[in-house]
Amino acid sequence: MLEMFCNLLESPRFTLTENVHSYEMSPKGKMPWIEYNGEIVSDSQFCIEFLNKKFDKDLNKHLSLENKAIGRAFQKMLEENTYWFVYLNIL
Repeated sequence: MLEMFCNLLESPRFTLTENVHSYEMSPKGKMPWIEYNGEIVSDSQFCIEFLNKKFDKDLNKHLSLENKAIGRAFQKMLEENTYWFVYLNIL
């Protein structure tokens, strides 16, 4: 989800070139996470909010409140299920 967001951001100032942290957990024990100019941001939703503020972009501004809520529900469902899949397969 985070990688797709970064690709859609289309900013010449930011590109997500590779996952340098692979399956490494952030200092807060979260995945995925980013490091931007030395600042570590954990959890995909916080990363997206952080990047929206940094680059003054909101890719969801054209959506209705209902569509934003549906998108958020799908995002959380995907993230939570993917987290447990990855976590249980790493052990």
